[in-house]
Amino acid sequence: MAIQDNKRPAARVGHRKSRTGCLKCRSRRVKCDETAPICANCQRLGLQCLYPSKPKSSMKSTDAPLTSNAEISKASIPERTIKSSSNSTNLPTPLSSEYEKDIPSTSSGSRMELRLLHAFMSRVVPTTTSILASSEWRQVWFTDMPRIAFDHDNLLYALLAFSATQVLGSPLGNSDVSLAQAEFFAIALQRQRAAISNPDYDIEATTLAAILIAQSAFGMLRGRVLEPYTPPADWFEVSRSAWRVFPRVKDIPPDCIVLRLLVETTAPIWQKWSREAGCYDFHVDEIYKPILTYLVPEEFDHYGGDRIKGLEAYEKTLDLLTNFRQALAGQDEPVQNNLFRVSLIAQTVPDDFVRFVREERPRALLITASILAVISRTKILRLYGDAGHTIPRSEIQAIRKILPEEWQGLMVQPLEELASSVG
Repeated sequence: MAIQDNKRPAARVGHRKSRTGCLKCRSRRVKCDETAPICANCQRLGLQCLYPSKPKSSMKSTDAPLTSNAEISKASIPERTIKSSSNSTNLPTPLSSEYEKDIPSTSSGSRMELRLLHAFMSRVVPTTTSILASSEWRQVWFTDMPRIAFDHDNLLYALLAFSATQVLGSPLGNSDVSLAQAEFFAIALQRQRAAISNPDYDIEATTLAAILIAQSAFGMLRGRVLEPYTPPADWFEVSRSAWRVFPRVKDIPPDCIVLRLLVETTAPIWQKWSREAGCYDFHVDEIYKPILTYLVPEEFDHYGGDRIKGLEAYEKTLDLLTNFRQALAGQDEPVQNNLFRVSLIAQTVPDDFVRFVREERPRALLITASILAVISRTKILRLYGDAGHTIPRSEIQAIRKILPEEWQGLMVQPLEELASSVG
């Protein structure tokens, strides 16, 4: 799939639905400048511009300050772990009343928001644009995403949470930033659910928020408590929930340039990872086959469950990982594709595999370590302020500590891959 016009027009979606603008802008859910007899959007696109025969009062409600929704009561803020947010990550469900009340932000909260917005523009955007080959994606990060965020709280707080991830990887990171990240991440999830519950939700803002939520879920693995160790099943769960809002191609408005760029970027990945029933053969790299075949009867005798179905979940996950690893070896793989692969592989793994990770089955832990080892080879870790590969290294070492003795021999491969990427 390719964008037809090489010259990229300015993105026009991302605003809240117009209530006093022309009928065309209201139907397209874009912001109208309300110029009569023809607004700027209709004039630019050559559309018929019509206004309601009995327009509403021209007075508009003043936008709330940037920080009006920034703080929620301490009782409703989850602990500073991904796991604490996992029970709230089924994004399509409505918000509970517990989170629907807005509490005014304090001045310290306002300063933190400004600090993280500054960090996004001064740290996240330059880092992103330095490693992404696509000028179009640079514009998304530098221009489109901040612009749309000011009109949509779900995207705004997802942006702030992701920005905190970058700051925490620098000498500027401290406990205040860590707490703010947890709060803003929780609020982003809440606002995302609220947005999706509205039939007229903005598809572009919601999708961009989902991307940042999924990316933040991985970044928040850094700094979490590793003793006693709990496998990162919540990272898989948050990513899976976030990406469920990914729009179908037919649902994308014609002038929604950012979403069409997103589809163009991820389509090759989805096409490779999707399968038709009975028409797909899993391909597992030779280096992963020992994980797939080792002590199979013993596992299912101990944990129970359908052996055939369970092995298929493992095989599909290793197939996804094989594809990811081979893509990294390709010289023509765009860097921005790897950005999405990190969250897409977490989103695409089977339900049974996530359950096996929660059960701490050795095979599932080994595959998780292998996924993290491949991620350690990408440049994308720089987006998380993790130039030292802290996230994959800490998780892999923690997995090694709890893995049963008879499985330790299979840890050699992910440990060697991690060492080669760090070295």
